[in-house]
Amino acid sequence: MAATIHYLNSPHHPAVRSAYVRAMPRPAQAVYRRRRVGVLAIAVAIAAIGTFGLNGTEANANPAMAGQQTEPNYVIAQSGDTLWAIANRIAPQANTSDLVDELVRMNGDSISVGQRVLIP
Repeated sequence: MAATIHYLNSPHHPAVRSAYVRAMPRPAQAVYRRRRVGVLAIAVAIAAIGTFGLNGTEANANPAMAGQQTEPNYVIAQSGDTLWAIANRIAPQANTSDLVDELVRMNGDSISVGQRVLIP
């Protein structure tokens, strides 16, 4: 195995390397201060994104959730209407018998002309 020879003017020679490291100027205190402020700003930004998300805070669009009372949905019973007919009219693709059961629970088992029939 051959020994590695470092010449005195080589940057790999230990004497030259230590002199090079000592000759490098240290950054000024202002540089350290700027670095600390930058790292702090990044940390605050990450915390804000984690807290509020990328879209900001969400507004509550449902007035019932905000504590306001909402008017229940209803239809006015017409002459010849039945709960079965109303169920077919308000939700034609739904299971009619389940919807009629819900209408009976909310309104009773008979309706009259002009009555407000609550719908779920």
